[in-house]
Amino acid sequence: MANALLADGFVDLCFDTSLNFFDGKCRVLVTGQMNATDGTATVDTLTPVQSSGEIIAKFGASPLADALKKVFETCPNNIEVYAVPRRGTGTATVYTSTFAGTATAAGRISIYPGDADNAIDVFIPSGSTAAQVAALVQAALPADFAYTPAVVGNTVTYTAKFPGVIGNNLNLVYNWTERENYAPPGITHTFAETTAGTGELPTLDLSTLLTGCCYCSVIGLHDETVHQMDIQTYLDAAWSCDSPQCFGHGYVWNGGDLGTVLAKGNNALTLTRYAHCTGETSLPWNRIAAYGALSACGEVANPEKSIQGRTNGVLSAIREPQSCSTCWTFAEQTSLRTAQFAVMGQLNGGTGSYTNPYVFNDVTNNLTDDLGRHNVTFRSAASRRLAKATAESIAAQIQTFNGLGLYTKTTAIQRGVFGTNPRLALASIRAWAKGQVGRLFSEFDDIDTDIQLQTDLEKAVPCTGQPGKLHLTMKYIPPVRIDEVVTTLQPEILTNCDR
Repeated sequence: MANALLADGFVDLCFDTSLNFFDGKCRVLVTGQMNATDGTATVDTLTPVQSSGEIIAKFGASPLADALKKVFETCPNNIEVYAVPRRGTGTATVYTSTFAGTATAAGRISIYPGDADNAIDVFIPSGSTAAQVAALVQAALPADFAYTPAVVGNTVTYTAKFPGVIGNNLNLVYNWTERENYAPPGITHTFAETTAGTGELPTLDLSTLLTGCCYCSVIGLHDETVHQMDIQTYLDAAWSCDSPQCFGHGYVWNGGDLGTVLAKGNNALTLTRYAHCTGETSLPWNRIAAYGALSACGEVANPEKSIQGRTNGVLSAIREPQSCSTCWTFAEQTSLRTAQFAVMGQLNGGTGSYTNPYVFNDVTNNLTDDLGRHNVTFRSAASRRLAKATAESIAAQIQTFNGLGLYTKTTAIQRGVFGTNPRLALASIRAWAKGQVGRLFSEFDDIDTDIQLQTDLEKAVPCTGQPGKLHLTMKYIPPVRIDEVVTTLQPEILTNCDR
């Protein structure tokens, strides 16, 4: 792991401009709101999560609990899961389901409240009044639902079990199966937000809190600038050459209309921003958790793979009602993808069944380099994962020289001596690099030129060189994400003129 290979300072590794194969498990960190009053976890403290069975006890019904369940569903093996539970202040969101009429025949009410795990399907007897229907619906909702349901006459109220603007993201779907003669005739339903949640999370210094361990994926559950900047600041420091590096990547979401979402883009190299359309039925914190976890799973075995498309980008932990239309229009999707926002769509369109969302484009929100030039090499999140694996593999190779004696370039090292010279070291590194072609690297243009090793006595200004210090420069071509395939079809006219 990076913290083991780089923490001792022997290898001082830095990527030029912005830019790995994980040996072992990948650590995933999720940070967001826990229940306002329930849960044994200590707020703003790094908390290990050993299994999905302890989530509710530690964090209570909340966005954090929902998201952690999706992490375990997405990636049951090869990861270690940690959480930083937060509690904000402000007003809790309140929604209402108002029923009217009397059931003229028996039927069933199906409700999708943002997550299939909390969906209900309730039998309604003939003759049931609106108040009776409300009571049946309220009784069917599970205790782990992140909103507290209560009955007031013919209305069910849903009060978020946590304060803040994050609660303003519930899109409850009534009779989502859309089957004919399924819902009880005579009963109508209206869903509305009656109290908007207010308040955002205070800032938290993650760099101070998260010491010692590195995290592959850091998942932020809030569409709040301060919360997301806390994550970005920590990850920027983890990639900085000023300290032993951890090479993590962040996953956050931004919601609202097109203009609101585009305004949140900040060219962050260390963040992937998912654009969440306000009309989506599944909860945004669940989607981003599943995305970040799927990235961590893929990073362990195949860091070169992009988490995108109908094969590699399906969020199987998220089940949502099918739709015949997309929330973002095609023109809006194009604008978002051009601005390097990750966009999702449904695996199967239609009505009456569940489907899964999938990631269209696995990207980092990094459009330009430090000089303002358009960035075409390091735009994808896959390039970040591969860069991380590259760093760790190079560090492991260089660590083999740790503790050896360093002789001058032409010195012949006798048998049994624990030493090397710059030429032998360079030959060893080049041989290792050749073995990584087709794995970490594309072919080298000229490996003898692209990989160079110098002593500090050669590189430093006169009278300042440090014996025993080496400088390795490696210029390599990584594989890049397949971004677009333009296909031209030219059907020929069928005739028998040439007979």
